[in-house]
Amino acid sequence: MFKLTDKNMKKSAKLWMVILFLFTGAGRVTAQIPSTRIYDGKKLAKVKARMESKEYASAITKLMNEADKALKSKPVSVMDKTMVAGSGDKHDYVSMGPYWWPDPTKPDGLPYIRKDGVRNPNATSDCTNIGKTINDISTLGIAYYFSGNEKYAAKAAELTRIWFLNPETRMNPNMNYAQMIPGHNENKGRGFGMIDVYAFINLLDAVEMMNTSTDFTIADRSGLKDWFTDYLEWIRTSPVADEARTSENMEYLSTCNKRYMRSSPEIPSWHGRQSVSLQSYDCSHKSNPTADSLENWSAPTDLVTQTTIWLL
Repeated sequence: MFKLTDKNMKKSAKLWMVILFLFTGAGRVTAQIPSTRIYDGKKLAKVKARMESKEYASAITKLMNEADKALKSKPVSVMDKTMVAGSGDKHDYVSMGPYWWPDPTKPDGLPYIRKDGVRNPNATSDCTNIGKTINDISTLGIAYYFSGNEKYAAKAAELTRIWFLNPETRMNPNMNYAQMIPGHNENKGRGFGMIDVYAFINLLDAVEMMNTSTDFTIADRSGLKDWFTDYLEWIRTSPVADEARTSENMEYLSTCNKRYMRSSPEIPSWHGRQSVSLQSYDCSHKSNPTADSLENWSAPTDLVTQTTIWLL
């Protein structure tokens, strides 16, 4: 089972380091240039044109091995959890603060109390499954781009449909109950919970890398864009997202979200491109291995920025 732990975050980081190594390629562009936002599409295309060379063969092999593992992943959804959000709707994402425990002095353990640095193993939620899903879709999308093998795009489409699109299993586009604490704030989520989906930015780039796929269909892309359009509207109007904008007690990612969201970017219209003022600063998650490597790319890596321009 995939768990959002330091070990698994490091495992994911190693995969992205492989991709970053591939991005150092040079030469004439003969491959399709993807409209990626975090990573330089031209560099991707240059590497793809030389992917069988000795310089890149090892990294490509590692990438494909990870993708082949993802092919065997069982699709998961928000419907798989046992913990249900305070709304009573199982389609609502829910996660629990990992360092909160039942109060042993209370019959029902409520409200929970914090134990700094001590993870509660019973803090089960959607966080595990969304991390696994995002990581698998990202890996499969990148593997499709370099291999052209539709089996990777097909699996990515399956995972996308189950988590984001199918009415029976889709996640509602909000984080209203992310990082909730039992017995606190009516069991509603916190702005800090937006950290649970920092890797959405990787997923969106991977989807762009499947732009030529026939198995990751136009309907899949359109449905996913609709989902993220609704998610951005939630960010604009939700008290939980507002907490991420205004709180001074946030971790690195949330601080970055706050800095960008204060600029109130326009959500692009589906019927035409709208200008979006982008701020170029490093807002990568501190465990994201790409932060130092992207210093000359002037590509903003903030979730809100990336989602907005992906919708253009």
